[in-house]
Amino acid sequence: MTLRVGMSKTEVMSAMGKPDIYECFQNLNGKQTEILFYYTKRKWKDGTITKDECTPVGIEDGKLIGFGSEMKIHITYYESGKVKEETFFLMTRVIRFFITRMGM
Repeated sequence: MTLRVGMSKTEVMSAMGKPDIYECFQNLNGKQTEILFYYTKRKWKDGTITKDECTPVGIEDGKLIGFGSEMKIHITYYESGKVKEETFFLMTRVIRFFITRMGM
């Protein structure tokens, strides 16, 4: 399977399937950022999937912006009247992505 920057979210999900963890943010700059987390490596034997066991895939305004752990994306948003900040690391060298999902 091949992912490329600029693919639509629909194309990404067609290739990857439903994410194991999903987060969505409306940035203060007006852009919507979605982080799709896919389970790729078992770290804990508790049966719960956590972000540190997943590969993040970044979608901004419906388009793939990167995935993996090398590209840093900073998100600033409001939640319950307070400014919140999150940082994700996503890969920019998006040529090929082979993913083996545990337990499949």
